[in-house]
Amino acid sequence: MTNSENTPRFIPLNQSSQCNSNNVLYYDKHVPIESILECATGRLSAILGLVESLHEYNNPSPYAVQKIAIVSTLLLSDVMSLINMIQSITQDR
Repeated sequence: MTNSENTPRFIPLNQSSQCNSNNVLYYDKHVPIESILECATGRLSAILGLVESLHEYNNPSPYAVQKIAIVSTLLLSDVMSLINMIQSITQDR
């Protein structure tokens, strides 16, 4: 058995994405890099849309800004997990 066969197929996202002490969100390390990039790009686009919508408000409430920051943090954590996965795949080649 090679080292890659000993590693788990499903890898947990970063702890910031989990929102608790247990790993509940995972990604499949066997999917093509293009699929991982598509997922990461979708999350980055969502974050960009959230931040751009903040410009539409003249005086957003602190609560609204806090909620946008929380969502952005979760999505950015997901993206970082996916980018780290891509880096590990390309380094193993």
